[in-house]
Amino acid sequence: MKKGLTVFTILAAALLFLAWTAGGASPAKNAAMEMKGTIIDNNCANANKKNLAVFIKTHTKECALMPACMATGYALYSGSMLYKFDKASTSKIADFLKLPGSKLDVVVMVKMTGK
Repeated sequence: MKKGLTVFTILAAALLFLAWTAGGASPAKNAAMEMKGTIIDNNCANANKKNLAVFIKTHTKECALMPACMATGYALYSGSMLYKFDKASTSKIADFLKLPGSKLDVVVMVKMTGK
C-alpha cells in the first residue's frame, strides 16, 4: 500500500508542476506580442467564415478599402484564427492600407485585451 501512495504522490506533484509551469508560460494579459497574418475586413470575414482559409487567399486590398467593408472594421487572420481589431487599431489599419505599396499580409505588434 505504501508503494501505491508513493506513486500517487509523485503523480500529483508532477501534475501540480505542469499546471504551474503552463500557467507561467502563457503571455501576460495586455502584454505586447508580434503576430503575423492577413488583414481582412469584418464584412468579408463574416460573409465567408465557413471557408475563410480559402477566401482570404483571393481577398484584395481594394475590397478591404471599399466603404461598406471599411465601415465594419478589420481583423487579423492568423493561424486559422480571426482576431478583431478595436476601433483605434482599425483606424490605423485603414490609414496603412491607403498607403501605396501596402499589403494585406502583415506583421503587427498587438495587445490582447479580450477574447
